Amino acid sequence: MSVSIPAKSTDGTVSTRQRQISRQIYVSSQGRLFVKIFRRARGGASDSAVGPGEGGANLHFAGNKLVGTLAVVSGANQLTISFDPSFQSCTADMIIGTEAGKPRVWKGLSGETFTATGKAVVSGVGCSIRDGNVFAN
Repeated sequence: MSVSIPAKSTDGTVSTRQRQISRQIYVSSQGRLFVKIFRRARGGASDSAVGPGEGGANLHFAGNKLVGTLAVVSGANQLTISFDPSFQSCTADMIIGTEAGKPRVWKGLSGETFTATGKAVVSGVGCSIRDGNVFAN
């Protein structure tokens, strides 16, 4: 997916910040969730792999949905992946939230802090299912 947010940096520069995000989620045979996260933005790139309970792996099943949240300095993101009854197909949705009356504030990949000056636009949200372990080479 891609997230674009018009924002002002700490040095006062105003621009539209765009980040490309990809997550690969592996569900073990014991139901434990592991995640590979790939992020790319103008300020750099970041790859990480996390296990259950670690940062970025705040995911849980709620019926036939996999729900994940990520808090930022001010605001949060919620990713919801919905599965068909046989868990053979999925759809995904990303919500970018803000605290009531406050602008969204986050740290970029460069470590710089940004404050939203407009609404976030999310595009290209999708999912697919395949057998195998994303951590195995």
